[in-house]
Amino acid sequence: MRPSRWLALLLLLASGAVLPCPSLAPARPLPPVPEMEWLLATQNLWRLRDTRRDARYDDPVSPSLLDDRLQAQADYIRTHLGSPHLLAVQEVENRALLTQLAGRIAAAGGPAYRAYLLEGNDPSGIDVGVLVRDPVQVASAAPLFADRRFMGAPLFSRPPLLVELDAPYPWSVVVLHLRSGRGLHDSDRQKNVRDKRARQAQVLLDWARAHDRPVILVGDLNSAPDAGVYSQPLSYLLDMPLQSAWQALPPEERYSYSYRCQPQAIDHILYPAVVARQVQRVVVSRGNAGRHGRLRDSEGRSPVSDHDALGVVFRLPRQQRKVGIKEE
Repeated sequence: MRPSRWLALLLLLASGAVLPCPSLAPARPLPPVPEMEWLLATQNLWRLRDTRRDARYDDPVSPSLLDDRLQAQADYIRTHLGSPHLLAVQEVENRALLTQLAGRIAAAGGPAYRAYLLEGNDPSGIDVGVLVRDPVQVASAAPLFADRRFMGAPLFSRPPLLVELDAPYPWSVVVLHLRSGRGLHDSDRQKNVRDKRARQAQVLLDWARAHDRPVILVGDLNSAPDAGVYSQPLSYLLDMPLQSAWQALPPEERYSYSYRCQPQAIDHILYPAVVARQVQRVVVSRGNAGRHGRLRDSEGRSPVSDHDALGVVFRLPRQQRKVGIKEE
């Protein structure tokens, strides 16, 4: 590279610009789900916030941007994700906002979703939640470990959301957004960060082992395989034993995020063997990962996130197959 090109690159980096990743996979929706099957998926919605400042690091948006983002997310869930029957979401500010999103989906001709979200302790105000539609039936939704402490602070800034299902199967779905890896390579912070991430995973593991129902862990774990200390929480959780949905996909498809243009699988769906027996296939979308510059420039209008979606398609129980599911 000529000196002038080096200088241009340095100036671009100094400006804070986000360089585009080369060789990005083209956008690709999740495939349609046949009537006798149902789809569980996870999607990080990238700081979906409202117009009010409700937390220390909350960054409220203008009414026009909120309107645009809600419509973009609704269109994305309905068309690009095919309206999953259970959609675990991360980085949503509150239940009112998630309910508005459900309303936008229905108004555009999509299914009638029920929204569940419980407030956590994140200083920027983001939480985990879930959107469900028939044939998924929820018996209860409640936070896990909201009172657990670590070094004088909440163990989980975003407490896991336990969703107990009545149908299609009596399973327990735990929606997660674990502590990020920020600080893992900071000599002053790395031990505390590493210990907190490990403690979160160990608490979840102990709980899942003692739980009396099959447990599905789903969401943004901020942990990827083969990534050194960043892999630690995932390694704990796969010791249950739980199976990773990623293993059903070819190696080149095993990513939902791009960190410095390196593909990473940080969004996960983990389940035991009894659940695996109902799995038909694993699916992943494309069109978000690696497009950080476009995401920020559009303020989340297009693309709508920096994460791609991961999904698992299950067969319906025999007694429900007679009724089937009508897709829009």
